[in-house]
Amino acid sequence: MWCLEKDFSFEACHTLVEGMDKCSRTHGHSFKCTIGLESKILQTCNSNTDMVINFNTIKEILNPIIEYYLDHHNLNETLNMDNPTCERISQWIYKKLMTTKLNTFLVFVTISETTSSRCTYFE
Repeated sequence: MWCLEKDFSFEACHTLVEGMDKCSRTHGHSFKCTIGLESKILQTCNSNTDMVINFNTIKEILNPIIEYYLDHHNLNETLNMDNPTCERISQWIYKKLMTTKLNTFLVFVTISETTSSRCTYFE
């Protein structure tokens, strides 16, 4: 079994409705996301052999999602959520990736909103 991990980052803002603390005000983060992909077999990808999937293919799938929904956006609006917590953002990205050709490999999505706070979603 092989597990690939691909990191990407994006800048975004959100407003959380839970609680009365400072997070209920609109604020931003430098989010980091890690996706985990696994396979029991290796494939031939773009004439390269012995890969789970080409990292460039992963990037080609991720870039439009990052650009259209995540980077420099208000996540309440683009993800259509009242409360876009790390938990909900990681689940949203996971579900979005399940509609791509990564669906047979996808294992988890981890979202970090700070260097010490993160959430991992998997099914």
